[in-house]
Amino acid sequence: MGGARLSAMNEAETGGSRRRWGWRVDRTWEGASLDEEQISLVTLVFRGAVAEIMVDAPYHGDPAPGSPQGRCEGLWNHEVVEFFMCGDDERYVEVECGPHGHFLVLELHGSRNLVRDDVPVVDYASSIDGGRWQATLQVEMCWLPPGIRVANAYRIAGQGEARSYAAAFPGSGAPDFHRLELFRPLSEAAVD
Repeated sequence: MGGARLSAMNEAETGGSRRRWGWRVDRTWEGASLDEEQISLVTLVFRGAVAEIMVDAPYHGDPAPGSPQGRCEGLWNHEVVEFFMCGDDERYVEVECGPHGHFLVLELHGSRNLVRDDVPVVDYASSIDGGRWQATLQVEMCWLPPGIRVANAYRIAGQGEARSYAAAFPGSGAPDFHRLELFRPLSEAAVD
């Protein structure tokens, strides 16, 4: 599992049916440790009929996408934090959050097999505060894959030769965030 930490609070601690998990994107794609200020945090909270994904990440100052704020095709070409949740039968959702108000949520079935590219989002907000940025994305639970059991989180930043890739659970070779074998079970989460 490397230095990545997956944590969860049980239902009794979070109140009712709400569940909460957190990922530290603290490794390069190749597995080297990141400096503390370069670590991104991704939190998933189930609140009734809504899943909330929260991001706290270092801001690298990459240019914003040329499109208006909101849904942004190709957001992975910009500064972004990506979060993947996979359930039964290799059905998964890819959630992309950017610091400039852009997001993208995709539904897939099997590695890279796109089912839907316009999963509706309930709300998205992001802000930049000095050297870090935060975002919160809400999506209805009905859009998540049934039986979510594994997940992974990633960060992409920089341009050209300075482009960097980080992961909670890294891989090897060329960065490929759709490698489902790198996702880790939620059941491995340690209770905070």
